[in-house]
Amino acid sequence: MDMLTICLSVPASFVGGVIYAAVLVALADKWERTARLIVWASLAVLGLVVLELASVALFGPLAVRAAVGRRYFGVRCALFLMTLPSLVNLVALQARARFLRHPLVVGVVCAPVGLFICLMQYRVAETLYGVDGMGGPYGTAEGLFD
Repeated sequence: MDMLTICLSVPASFVGGVIYAAVLVALADKWERTARLIVWASLAVLGLVVLELASVALFGPLAVRAAVGRRYFGVRCALFLMTLPSLVNLVALQARARFLRHPLVVGVVCAPVGLFICLMQYRVAETLYGVDGMGGPYGTAEGLFD
C-alpha cells in the first residue's frame, strides 16, 4: 500500500496543481489584494518547510522531534499538506513570464515536489513511529500522536 501511495503522489500532485492553478489564476485577477496576502502566507509556509527539511537533513528526525517536542509530527503533517498549495500560489501568482502561469507548467513543477514531500513524510513517520506506528522510539499502542 505504501508503494501505491508513493507512486500515486506524482500524478495526484500534477492533477491537483493543474486544477488549483487554473482556478487560482482565474480568481487572482479579480482579487489582487487577496492574491498578495496569499503570496506572503505561501512564502511563510515554504520558509518553514525549508527550515524543517534542513533541520531533518542536518540532525535527523529523532533529534528534531526531541528538540521541538511532541507537537512536531502534527506540525510536520500540516506543513506536508500545505506545501503544494503554497508552491502553486507562488508559481502561479508570482511568475513574471506568462507561460509560467499556465496550469500545465505549474503541474509539471508540482509533480516532482509532490514525490519528494511524500517520500520525506514517510521517512520522518517511519523513523519516529516505525513502519506499523508502534515500532519506533515514539510509537505507542494508542497511535501516532502520543
